[in-house]
Amino acid sequence: YARNQGVRVIVQSISWFNTGPGNGTGVIADIVRSASQSGIFWVNSAGNQAQMHYRALFNGGSNDLHDFVPGVEANSVFAGAGSVVCGYLNWDSWPTTADDYDLFLYRNGSAVANSQRAQTGSQSPTEALCYAVPTTGNYDFVIQRYNAQPRMLQLFTTQKLYYKTPAGS
Repeated sequence: YARNQGVRVIVQSISWFNTGPGNGTGVIADIVRSASQSGIFWVNSAGNQAQMHYRALFNGGSNDLHDFVPGVEANSVFAGAGSVVCGYLNWDSWPTTADDYDLFLYRNGSAVANSQRAQTGSQSPTEALCYAVPTTGNYDFVIQRYNAQPRMLQLFTTQKLYYKTPAGS
């Protein structure tokens, strides 16, 4: 569309979660590359998710829950009543995988939301959830290895994470 309209510059400041591995490949990267090859100058923002991004190699004990730091199996966000908390998990097994991880959101020790898509060999390495927050307070993201080799995990959220990895955000 942009090509047909004679657009010469595109400035994008939006995040596309779980659409590719984040290494210059995938559906969004293909669109950018096509536009650039057509002479469109494309500019992207970078680092917008620095406080809402976590990245690490899966590290779990016998219960298959990821340790965000040694001995800590939850990564907290603070959310106000009426807001929506979202989490987007992916791992380095693109484009399809049989490595299966699940994503949970807890409040006071009880799961309030989850994403448990099966990855059996033809699905993308992604999980995503959103939860409408009824009560102000801390909510905890938990990553569980269902059936997988240790993979590099990436979690993006819509609120600031307690444990974060600004690099690569």
